[in-house]
Amino acid sequence: LQQLYSRQLPDGGFSYWSGGSTADEWASSMAGQFLKSASDKGFKIDSGVFNSWKNFQKRASVNYRRSSSPALDDLQQAYRLYTLALAGASDEAAMNRLKLSENLSSQAAWRLAAAYAVAGKKNIAVDMTAGLERNVEPYRDGRSFGSSTRDKAMMLETLVLTDDIAGAMVSAKDVADAIREEYYTTQTAAFASVALGRLAGKIGMEALNISVDGKAVKEAAAVWTSELD
Repeated sequence: LQQLYSRQLPDGGFSYWSGGSTADEWASSMAGQFLKSASDKGFKIDSGVFNSWKNFQKRASVNYRRSSSPALDDLQQAYRLYTLALAGASDEAAMNRLKLSENLSSQAAWRLAAAYAVAGKKNIAVDMTAGLERNVEPYRDGRSFGSSTRDKAMMLETLVLTDDIAGAMVSAKDVADAIREEYYTTQTAAFASVALGRLAGKIGMEALNISVDGKAVKEAAAVWTSELD
Protein backbone atom coordinates (compact mmCIF):
# COMPACT_ATOMS: atom_id res chain seq x y z
CA LEU A 1 0.00 0.00 0.00
CA GLN A 2 2.80 2.42 0.84
CA GLN A 3 4.45 1.74 -2.52
CA LEU A 4 1.13 2.41 -4.22
CA TYR A 5 0.61 5.67 -2.34
CA SER A 6 4.01 6.88 -3.55
CA ARG A 7 2.81 6.65 -7.16
CA GLN A 8 -0.27 8.83 -6.72
CA LEU A 9 -0.01 12.17 -8.50
CA PRO A 10 -1.53 15.51 -7.44
CA ASP A 11 -4.53 14.95 -9.75
CA GLY A 12 -5.39 11.70 -7.92
CA GLY A 13 -4.32 9.33 -10.69
CA PHE A 14 -1.44 6.87 -10.47
CA SER A 15 1.68 6.64 -12.59
CA TYR A 16 2.54 3.25 -14.02
CA TRP A 17 6.24 3.57 -13.25
CA SER A 18 7.71 4.87 -10.02
CA GLY A 19 8.64 8.52 -10.49
CA GLY A 20 6.29 9.00 -13.44
CA SER A 21 4.78 12.44 -13.98
CA THR A 22 1.55 11.50 -15.77
CA ALA A 23 -1.30 9.25 -14.71
CA ASP A 24 -1.89 6.00 -16.55
CA GLU A 25 -5.66 5.59 -16.82
CA TRP A 26 -5.74 1.79 -16.86
CA ALA A 27 -3.21 1.49 -14.02
CA SER A 28 -5.17 4.09 -12.04
CA SER A 29 -8.29 1.93 -12.30
CA MET A 30 -6.29 -1.09 -11.19
CA ALA A 31 -4.86 0.84 -8.25
CA GLY A 32 -8.31 1.85 -7.06
CA GLN A 33 -9.60 -1.70 -7.39
CA PHE A 34 -6.68 -2.92 -5.30
CA LEU A 35 -7.28 -0.28 -2.62
CA LYS A 36 -10.96 -1.29 -2.38
CA SER A 37 -10.04 -4.99 -2.21
CA ALA A 38 -7.49 -4.30 0.52
CA SER A 39 -10.09 -2.36 2.50
CA ASP A 40 -12.61 -5.18 2.10
CA LYS A 41 -10.02 -7.60 3.49
CA GLY A 42 -9.58 -5.51 6.61
CA PHE A 43 -6.52 -3.45 5.76
CA LYS A 44 -6.63 0.20 6.76
CA ILE A 45 -6.23 2.31 3.64
CA ASP A 46 -5.52 6.03 3.45
CA SER A 47 -8.92 7.69 2.98
CA GLY A 48 -7.32 10.78 1.45
CA VAL A 49 -5.60 8.71 -1.22
CA PHE A 50 -8.79 6.79 -1.94
CA ASN A 51 -11.02 9.86 -2.14
CA SER A 52 -8.53 11.64 -4.39
CA TRP A 53 -8.52 8.58 -6.66
CA LYS A 54 -12.33 8.58 -6.82
CA ASN A 55 -12.32 12.23 -7.84
CA PHE A 56 -9.78 11.45 -10.57
CA GLN A 57 -11.97 8.62 -11.86
CA LYS A 58 -15.09 10.77 -11.84
CA ARG A 59 -13.39 13.54 -13.81
CA ALA A 60 -11.99 11.07 -16.32
CA SER A 61 -15.42 9.50 -16.68
CA VAL A 62 -17.08 12.85 -17.39
CA ASN A 63 -14.34 13.88 -19.82
CA TYR A 64 -14.41 10.60 -21.77
CA ARG A 65 -15.09 10.93 -25.47
CA ARG A 66 -15.09 7.91 -27.77
CA SER A 67 -12.14 8.08 -30.15
CA SER A 68 -12.30 6.72 -33.65
CA SER A 69 -8.69 5.58 -33.69
CA PRO A 70 -7.40 3.86 -30.52
CA ALA A 71 -8.80 0.37 -30.24
CA LEU A 72 -10.69 -0.56 -27.09
CA ASP A 73 -10.76 2.93 -25.58
CA ASP A 74 -14.37 2.07 -24.66
CA LEU A 75 -12.98 -0.74 -22.48
CA GLN A 76 -10.88 1.87 -20.67
CA GLN A 77 -14.06 3.76 -19.79
CA ALA A 78 -15.99 0.60 -18.91
CA TYR A 79 -13.28 -0.54 -16.51
CA ARG A 80 -13.15 2.92 -14.92
CA LEU A 81 -16.93 2.81 -14.37
CA TYR A 82 -16.63 -0.69 -12.92
CA THR A 83 -14.09 0.48 -10.34
CA LEU A 84 -16.28 3.43 -9.39
CA ALA A 85 -19.15 1.00 -8.83
CA LEU A 86 -16.91 -1.15 -6.63
CA ALA A 87 -16.04 1.95 -4.62
CA GLY A 88 -19.72 2.76 -4.06
CA ALA A 89 -19.54 5.81 -6.33
CA SER A 90 -21.37 4.60 -9.44
CA ASP A 91 -21.69 7.08 -12.31
CA GLU A 92 -24.92 5.77 -13.79
CA ALA A 93 -25.25 8.63 -16.25
CA ALA A 94 -21.87 7.76 -17.76
CA MET A 95 -22.74 4.07 -17.67
CA ASN A 96 -25.94 4.70 -19.61
CA ARG A 97 -24.16 6.88 -22.16
CA LEU A 98 -21.55 4.20 -22.78
CA LYS A 99 -24.21 1.49 -22.99
CA LEU A 100 -26.03 3.43 -25.72
CA SER A 101 -22.91 4.31 -27.71
CA GLU A 102 -22.54 2.89 -31.21
CA ASN A 103 -20.27 -0.04 -31.99
CA LEU A 104 -19.46 -0.83 -28.36
CA SER A 105 -16.76 -3.48 -28.29
CA SER A 106 -17.63 -6.87 -26.82
CA GLN A 107 -14.96 -6.46 -24.14
CA ALA A 108 -16.35 -3.10 -23.06
CA ALA A 109 -19.89 -4.47 -23.00
CA TRP A 110 -18.86 -7.32 -20.69
CA ARG A 111 -17.00 -4.97 -18.33
CA LEU A 112 -19.84 -2.44 -18.35
CA ALA A 113 -22.30 -5.21 -17.51
CA ALA A 114 -20.13 -6.03 -14.48
CA ALA A 115 -20.38 -2.37 -13.43
CA TYR A 116 -24.18 -2.54 -13.60
CA ALA A 117 -24.20 -5.78 -11.60
CA VAL A 118 -22.00 -4.31 -8.86
CA ALA A 119 -24.16 -1.17 -8.81
CA GLY A 120 -27.24 -3.27 -8.06
CA LYS A 121 -28.66 -3.23 -11.60
CA LYS A 122 -28.25 -6.94 -12.20
CA ASN A 123 -31.23 -7.13 -14.55
CA ILE A 124 -29.54 -4.68 -16.93
CA ALA A 125 -26.31 -6.67 -16.72
CA VAL A 126 -28.13 -9.90 -17.60
CA ASP A 127 -29.86 -8.26 -20.56
CA MET A 128 -26.56 -6.82 -21.79
CA THR A 129 -24.69 -10.13 -21.72
CA ALA A 130 -27.43 -12.18 -23.39
CA GLY A 131 -26.06 -13.19 -26.76
CA LEU A 132 -22.72 -11.40 -26.31
CA GLU A 133 -19.70 -12.98 -27.98
CA ARG A 134 -17.70 -15.08 -25.50
CA ASN A 135 -14.70 -15.76 -27.68
CA VAL A 136 -11.86 -13.28 -28.10
CA GLU A 137 -9.38 -13.58 -30.94
CA PRO A 138 -5.74 -13.46 -29.78
CA TYR A 139 -4.43 -9.91 -29.57
CA ARG A 140 -2.14 -7.63 -27.56
CA ASP A 141 -3.01 -4.09 -26.51
CA GLY A 142 -0.36 -1.95 -24.84
CA ARG A 143 -2.75 0.74 -23.59
CA SER A 144 -4.81 -1.64 -21.46
CA PHE A 145 -2.16 -4.40 -21.22
CA GLY A 146 -4.83 -6.55 -22.81
CA SER A 147 -4.89 -10.08 -24.16
CA SER A 148 -7.61 -12.52 -25.13
CA THR A 149 -7.15 -14.51 -21.90
CA ARG A 150 -7.33 -11.36 -19.75
CA ASP A 151 -10.57 -10.40 -21.47
CA LYS A 152 -12.02 -13.90 -21.01
CA ALA A 153 -11.25 -13.58 -17.30
CA MET A 154 -13.25 -10.34 -17.18
CA MET A 155 -16.12 -12.13 -18.93
CA LEU A 156 -15.91 -14.90 -16.34
CA GLU A 157 -16.15 -12.38 -13.51
CA THR A 158 -19.25 -10.84 -15.11
CA LEU A 159 -20.90 -14.26 -15.42
CA VAL A 160 -20.34 -14.82 -11.70
CA LEU A 161 -21.68 -11.37 -10.83
CA THR A 162 -24.84 -12.07 -12.85
CA ASP A 163 -25.27 -15.49 -11.19
CA ASP A 164 -24.78 -17.43 -14.44
CA ILE A 165 -22.84 -20.16 -12.67
CA ALA A 166 -23.33 -22.74 -15.42
CA GLY A 167 -21.83 -20.34 -17.94
CA ALA A 168 -19.12 -19.35 -15.48
CA MET A 169 -18.01 -22.96 -15.01
CA VAL A 170 -17.52 -23.36 -18.76
CA SER A 171 -15.69 -20.04 -18.94
CA ALA A 172 -13.54 -20.93 -15.92
CA LYS A 173 -12.25 -24.06 -17.64
CA ASP A 174 -11.40 -22.00 -20.71
CA VAL A 175 -9.47 -19.47 -18.61
CA ALA A 176 -7.71 -22.15 -16.59
CA ASP A 177 -6.68 -24.04 -19.74
CA ALA A 178 -5.28 -20.85 -21.25
CA ILE A 179 -3.32 -20.01 -18.10
CA ARG A 180 -1.87 -23.50 -18.01
CA GLU A 181 -0.95 -23.73 -21.68
CA GLU A 182 0.06 -20.21 -22.72
CA TYR A 183 2.56 -17.51 -21.84
CA TYR A 184 0.75 -14.94 -19.72
CA THR A 185 1.54 -11.56 -18.22
CA THR A 186 1.07 -10.44 -14.63
CA GLN A 187 -1.98 -8.50 -15.88
CA THR A 188 -3.57 -11.68 -17.19
CA ALA A 189 -2.67 -13.64 -14.05
CA ALA A 190 -4.18 -10.92 -11.85
CA PHE A 191 -7.52 -10.72 -13.66
CA ALA A 192 -7.76 -14.51 -13.90
CA SER A 193 -7.12 -14.84 -10.15
CA VAL A 194 -9.78 -12.26 -9.32
CA ALA A 195 -12.35 -13.93 -11.56
CA LEU A 196 -11.63 -17.47 -10.40
CA GLY A 197 -11.64 -16.24 -6.80
CA ARG A 198 -15.10 -14.76 -7.26
CA LEU A 199 -16.33 -18.06 -8.67
CA ALA A 200 -14.84 -20.03 -5.79
CA GLY A 201 -16.48 -17.66 -3.34
CA LYS A 202 -19.84 -18.12 -5.03
CA ILE A 203 -19.90 -21.92 -5.26
CA GLY A 204 -17.97 -22.64 -2.06
CA MET A 205 -15.20 -25.15 -1.56
CA GLU A 206 -15.82 -28.70 -0.45
CA ALA A 207 -13.96 -29.82 2.67
CA LEU A 208 -11.92 -33.01 2.68
CA ASN A 209 -12.59 -35.63 5.32
CA ILE A 210 -9.25 -37.32 5.97
CA SER A 211 -8.47 -40.26 8.21
CA VAL A 212 -5.16 -41.96 8.93
CA ASP A 213 -5.19 -45.50 10.30
CA GLY A 214 -8.89 -45.11 10.94
CA LYS A 215 -8.51 -41.90 12.95
CA ALA A 216 -9.95 -38.63 11.70
CA VAL A 217 -7.45 -35.85 11.03
CA LYS A 218 -8.61 -32.45 12.21
CA GLU A 219 -8.96 -30.12 9.25
CA ALA A 220 -7.15 -27.22 10.94
CA ALA A 221 -4.01 -29.31 11.42
CA ALA A 222 -4.15 -31.30 8.19
CA VAL A 223 -1.43 -31.32 5.58
CA TRP A 224 -2.02 -33.61 2.61
CA THR A 225 0.29 -34.17 -0.34
CA SER A 226 -0.16 -36.19 -3.48
CA GLU A 227 2.05 -36.79 -6.51
CA LEU A 228 0.62 -35.21 -9.69
CA ASP A 229 1.75 -36.11 -13.19
